[in-house]
Amino acid sequence: MSFGTVDKGLLASSLLDHGPLPVAMMFLIVAEKDKYGVTTLNPRIMSKLLGIPMVMAQEGWDILTSPDPASSNPEHEGRRLIPFGDGKWLVVSHAKYAAEHSLALKRQRDKDAQQRHRDRLKEAEKAEKSAADAGPSDRDVCDVCGEPAEVAVAGNRFCRKHAPEIPTDPEDDGGPI
Repeated sequence: MSFGTVDKGLLASSLLDHGPLPVAMMFLIVAEKDKYGVTTLNPRIMSKLLGIPMVMAQEGWDILTSPDPASSNPEHEGRRLIPFGDGKWLVVSHAKYAAEHSLALKRQRDKDAQQRHRDRLKEAEKAEKSAADAGPSDRDVCDVCGEPAEVAVAGNRFCRKHAPEIPTDPEDDGGPI
């Protein structure tokens, strides 16, 4: 299945000088073309898809395959389609718009990734603030009186008031053994 992105410039292009038919045909071509910009549509298929007489479909096709000096894309003298082998046609501006679309998608992905990063930072800040606002946890309080603990001994926590005497080595500088 193919996917085609239509540039809004198509709605203001010189194709409109020829009426809505070539614009409608171009929309169908953009929707049907493959990732290389190649389509297998032709006037007969367009006639059936649009429910118009073959003569009208051929007139619209001729507009798309003829030079257009007013076209914003001067490649191939402003033609929208050029022959590309048996029954295939190349959309002349495909590469240009595919590159623009890829760049736009990359920018959007980067923007979304940056927003997710900012959201994660905000959540982390909010969690830190909540933890700070909640005060000390059960693990950070004295096992005897519930005051903030400053010393841990053998898995127990104590405030300075309830901390057991920690023996020191008399030959040492007074630090704990």
